[in-house]
This record gives sequence, structure tokens and C-alpha cells, in this order.
Amino acid sequence: MIRLKLADKPWSQAAVWAVVFGLANCVTLRADLGIERVQPVPEGEPIPLVDFFRPPLFDSPRLNPAGTHVAALSSGGQDVVQVVVTDLATNESWQISGVEGQHVHELHWLDDDHLIFRASANESFRTSWFAAREKGARKAYPILQLASMSVVGIPLEDPLHPVVWLDSGEVTEQYGEVVTLDLANFTSAREALSRRGNISASDRRFIEEQNRMVMDQRVTRLARGGRATFGASALGQLSYGITYQDGLETLHVWEKGRWQESRVDMETIDIIGPGPEENQVVVLRTLYDGEPGAVHLMDLSNGRLGDEIFRDKNYDLNGGLIVDPGTRALVGLSHNRPMPTFIWYDEGYQRLHETFRQSFPNKIVRIESANFADDVFVLGVYDDREPTTYHVANLKERTMGPLQYSRPWLDAKRLARVSVIKYKTSDGQQLDAFVTVPAGASPKKPVPLVVLPNATLNPFSLNRSRVNLGYHEMAQFLASRGYGVLQPHTRGMPGTDWMFPQTDRWDLNKMTDDVLQAARTALKTKLFDADRIAILGENFGGHLAVAGAVEAPDMFVCVVGISGFYNWQRVVDDLWESRFTNPVYARLVREWGHPSRDGARYDTMNPLLRIDRMKAPMLVTHGRNISDFSRPESDRMVSALRRAKVPVEQIYTDREGWGHLDMENRLKVLAKVESFLAEHLR
Repeated sequence: MIRLKLADKPWSQAAVWAVVFGLANCVTLRADLGIERVQPVPEGEPIPLVDFFRPPLFDSPRLNPAGTHVAALSSGGQDVVQVVVTDLATNESWQISGVEGQHVHELHWLDDDHLIFRASANESFRTSWFAAREKGARKAYPILQLASMSVVGIPLEDPLHPVVWLDSGEVTEQYGEVVTLDLANFTSAREALSRRGNISASDRRFIEEQNRMVMDQRVTRLARGGRATFGASALGQLSYGITYQDGLETLHVWEKGRWQESRVDMETIDIIGPGPEENQVVVLRTLYDGEPGAVHLMDLSNGRLGDEIFRDKNYDLNGGLIVDPGTRALVGLSHNRPMPTFIWYDEGYQRLHETFRQSFPNKIVRIESANFADDVFVLGVYDDREPTTYHVANLKERTMGPLQYSRPWLDAKRLARVSVIKYKTSDGQQLDAFVTVPAGASPKKPVPLVVLPNATLNPFSLNRSRVNLGYHEMAQFLASRGYGVLQPHTRGMPGTDWMFPQTDRWDLNKMTDDVLQAARTALKTKLFDADRIAILGENFGGHLAVAGAVEAPDMFVCVVGISGFYNWQRVVDDLWESRFTNPVYARLVREWGHPSRDGARYDTMNPLLRIDRMKAPMLVTHGRNISDFSRPESDRMVSALRRAKVPVEQIYTDREGWGHLDMENRLKVLAKVESFLAEHLR
């Protein structure tokens, strides 16, 4: 077994301050938010609200193929996230220039000297991609402007010709297209986007010409359906596409320069990623037959299932593939049980991971990134309360040293421990719930409880999510204020689909009942005061919060809804105008029926029709100019509460909302949430 010694060098505060000062010189904050500090506040002081919700100082680190440099997303003590590169030999860090004032969302190394990343300006939300060289000018150049783009694949043998999906009214077909970019001959370009959101006609023509110049090859658009998603083979070449029509997914295979429609039933499989062979994918097969789903290899050409490579006796796989970056071989799976686990197919990786784990007892250790030679690794280390810290393991030097904290302003010793409990649903299944308990809570001294229903569904992308063990900003914030926190898993979350009929994935009333059953189970611990329970939901979780307060009016003393969705009949009606380009409309109609024909079904899951049963006062929050359908939902909720004479408070922020792009707005909303809970749970 390889033995690694911990490096003697301390955490590099010089690198931290290089990032902070580098960004502070180019970003103007709207207010003094107190986020330039990178040290924890003294132990005797309360942890400030901002420390829980500010962007990580260091996140998503990626090694270049040679393992000499790490690129990462960094807030640098500011309200925007930028790209920072660290030279591992010298420990020097610098910000990639050229995108000052914009927020970077993701990044990819193409080769040792080039990376691409997506950025957007606060005011306009127009998205651009930039190519940046680590060497030389260290400056980013716009390669696509006015374009929404995602990387489909980076060819292993030709990384400077990445395959991307591009959607832009300036340069593409109506529904977007797949293109190959030519970055091998790309050296610089001019940014023509106005930060004020105004674009002249001449600049618009310039952007269109410049965008087309970088597109090397265009793939025939999938004719069926509107929006589509795409996947690549293990070697980074375009492999398949999925279209959405009438609420159903259809798989298409890219073979011999054209699309071939597959007969695979996409209702029974989820594609996890590319398989080890060409024209092969790894899929989770879920049949809703009372058994956890199995992970198989599948032949894309004929849809035939191959070997079963994993099955958990308690959970469907909820995770992803672990791939060797140099060969693109499948070496393992990540699996989010209550405690994250890893399944290894490569003995070398398995031994390495065990060695890394031994270096950090009682911690979760993830391999975040590796170089092509598999001798330099970036590790993410965390536990139930400690935010991730990043380390570099160098097998040649047999050393392991710290790279960076993700949130150095938080002292993990002051954060609350998290445990997992089981609760039984009304139909007899057992689901998980995370419980965060503040220090000092005991059966003799129970504390107030805040129930946090998970968002479960993103109604505008149909993505589903589950709570995972690790740092959770809202839970830790509430625990720091003396509240216990309950985060129940409900039906509809990935991992437990096998327990329920397929229709339960969309049964909002049963999800609401799951939340209430979890709360009743948590009260049996005697750690929480049954007379002081609040429920707080964001987005889809806002529906579960209000529905829970309607169905169990004596359980909760107050309710908080943050940008919530409540009346789904109206939401689906609002989506009608985008029915040809947005697959969400058809999927919701397929699951719940058409609003004009199946109004009775929608009525059963509309808590506003029974809002007069609700006794608890509610705080409704929203961004005034947010550009989705949740703003009118908040207005409807406030009106319904007033008609029912239920006490209601509201806070609507200005500008684009209160997400990570505007910390000032976010803190304004959260400060109101803090005071509202303190008033009713004291």
C-alpha cells in the first residue's frame, strides 16, 4: 500500500489573500456586505448570517492533464464567482482576467494550457463562454456570446475541438443545435455585450459573425420534439440525444453521421453516462416492482441490456460515474446513500481511495480530480457539519498537502452535528430524514423545530434531487440560531423510487403526508418542542410547506415560502405559451392531466382552495423582477391568505431576485426570515 506523509507546509493564506485582493480591485459591491473577511469571527460572537450563505471561497477544483495546475471557482470574498488558477509547484494563484463583474458557473480544462468556462452578467443574464490560456496573458476571450451552451464532450484525442450544445437566437436553429468548436486556431476575440443589457445593431451583427467563425462543424438537428439533451461517448464524441414530446422522452443514437431513433423505453431507464465501449451507456433500470433498480451496461444501437454492474439492496443508484481522465475508463461509481459510498471496479483506485481515507479518519473523502498519469489527485474532505476542504496528493513525492478551504470563515467546531433517522410513511415504507440538532438540546431542554421540505422537483427542468450528507447552509444557519432542523426525504426523490408506484413520483398530496409523518417521528425523540414547530420551503418546497400547514393546522406555528409554487393549475396554464419549446408543459399535463379537462385533479392538490384551514401566519418572499412563473404564484398566495384572514407578511426584493447572483438581496430576505422565525418560535 502506498504510504503518504502529510506535507509540512501550512494552509496557504498567501494564496487566499492573492485571490481576495485580486478580485477586490475589479468588482464594485452594491453594499458593504461584510464578505471580504476570510477568518472566522471570534468564538464569543454569533456567526453572522452572511457567513452561512456567501459563495465558497474555493469550489469545483480541476487538475489540468499534466497535474501541474488547478483551476477552481472562487468568490474571493466577493459577490461574484471567478476562475482562479494555482500553480502547484510554486503555490502561486491568480485570477483569470477578462470577465470582471461576471459570474462564472462551470469550467473545463481542454489541455494543459486552455480551459473554457461559462459566465453571465448580473443585470442581463446573457451567457457567454470564454477560452483562457494559463500561460502568457492569462486573459479570457469570448468565444460565444448571447449563447446558452453546455459541453457535451471533450474528445480525448482532439480536446481543442469540444462538442457543445448551443442555443441562441443569434446563431442557431429555433431549437438549438450541436456544434463542434474550433479552438485550435483561436487566439482572441472582442467582447461586444453591454453590461447594461443594451446591444446595438452593429454589435449584434458582430456577435453573430464571431460566433459562427468559431463553429467548426454542425450536426444535423434532431427534428422530433423541441428541446433536446445530448451525451458523448467515453472518448468525448457525440453519442446520443434525447428529445421530449408529449411528455415522453425518446432516445436517438448518432451513427454514421445521422440520427437513428431507438426503441428503448425511456420511462424505465435513466442514462447515467457513457459505458466502457463505443455505442454503450451505463443505465439505471427502474421497474417500480418493489425491488431497487439495477445498474446495467446497455448497447445504444439496439437497446439491449448487458451485464448488471451494480445493485443496492436498499436504494436505487443516486450518483454518477467515476472515470479515469487519461483513458476515460470506467473505474467506479459514486452512490449517495445517507452516507456517501463508492463502488470500485479498478483495484488501483480502490487501494488509493482506502489510503486517502486512512489519512482522514472519520471523514468522507472524494476524489475530485486527477491528472492523466494518475499520480496527482485533488481530494475533497468533509463530514456531516464540516464544509469541504481540498487537499492535493502527489504519489510521486508520496506527500499529501492542503490546497484550500471552501469556507474558511466557518469554524466547523461551532457547527451542529447531523444524524439520519428513519420514519414510516402512511403506506408502510421507510424513508430517511436528516436531523440537525443544536448544541444543548435534550429531552429535558427541547428546542424549536424548523421543517425543511426538500425542493424534490425543479418544475422547469424536471430535475429531481435529494438531500445528501454534508454542509447545508440553511440547516446550519437555523441550528446556529438554536433551532432543530428536519429535512425529510419524500417519495419522488431519487434513490427510493422502487418503493412506490411510478405515479407517486408526482403525487403532491402523498409527498405532503410524508413530510408530516417525518415531523411526527422527529417529535418522538423528545429533542424538539411540539408547540414550537415551523415549516419553511423554497420553490417546490414552498408547496409542501403550505400544504403541510393546511393539512395539519395545529402542528405549525408559522410558515415561510420562498419563491414558492402553490397553484399548479395556474402554473401549467402559464406554461402553455412555451408548450412547443419547453418539455415541462407536456410532462406535467401527462402526469396530472390537462387543466381544462382535469380541473378536479388539480383542485385536490391546490392548498389555496383550503387555505381557510390554515392557522399559522406566513411569510411570503420573492424577487420583484424574477423571470419565471413563481412571482405570480407568490402574489396569488398573499391574496389567498388575506381573503382567508390568515396573517401574512411579505418581502419582495428588487432587481433580478435573491439568488447567488445578488447577495445583497439574498441577505435582505434571509434577515427577514430570521426575524420572522424568532418572533413566532421564541
